[in-house]
Amino acid sequence: MTDLKTDLRISVVAADADFVVIDKPAGLPSAPLKAGEKNNALSQIVETFPSAAGFYGKKRIEGGLVHRLDTATRGLLLGALTQSAFENFEAQQKNGSFVKYYCAYCDAYCAASSFSPAKTLPFYIESRFRPYGEGRKKVKPVFEHAGKFDIKKAGTTVYRTEILSVNMLNDDEKDTFVQSEFSDIKKSARVLCRINRGFRHQVRAHLASIGLPVIGDALYNPAYADKPDSRLWFFASALQFNHPISGKRLCYTLEDMPLPESAESL
Repeated sequence: MTDLKTDLRISVVAADADFVVIDKPAGLPSAPLKAGEKNNALSQIVETFPSAAGFYGKKRIEGGLVHRLDTATRGLLLGALTQSAFENFEAQQKNGSFVKYYCAYCDAYCAASSFSPAKTLPFYIESRFRPYGEGRKKVKPVFEHAGKFDIKKAGTTVYRTEILSVNMLNDDEKDTFVQSEFSDIKKSARVLCRINRGFRHQVRAHLASIGLPVIGDALYNPAYADKPDSRLWFFASALQFNHPISGKRLCYTLEDMPLPESAESL
């Protein structure tokens, strides 16, 4: 998808003694794949907050990263700066109080789509997942009534993506954030989503499964299968969690991103 660039830099959105929230640019990996790699968000966090590398997180090499974003995705990442803060955030992910919001600009062209603009909102998509495709680069949602092969290959955890709003965009209702970018898209939609716990490519794969593939997504949007360098119009737009010490409810948002009312209220 997005080419890796060595000049991409994170920006700090918020920080205190226990955590840091950053804005990761599209094209920058969240974490190193092997020791010593510098072209990633974690290494840049460590430049300013050395304690982010000083303890075991999900993996030793991932330091204090609480979660990850796909390389092609721009958006908010949370890093813990102490072991106790990391463990608190881990507990919040398990009990559902750590919430991630996404803003996706999608092709709305699929005649076989199960989505209708009249569909009651909000609604949710639930599935398990299994690796899929050449090199297992993709994931496939495995729903309750899937075939035996898919069910056998899928993991045991069920993941939920909540669809909070869908705004159909057309020539009469321009979206100022993207109106100059989609001249070749006949019909597009801005979709706001929420998850509590995530799987690799979860939201993108779930949106594609209902006929709303993300614009620029070479993995899940057939229109971009031969355009791997297309810009991915998918953003991690907000985070909600409790402060690991005070317990105060916090919300951080990506600048200029539209948000659902549930996030705006905070």
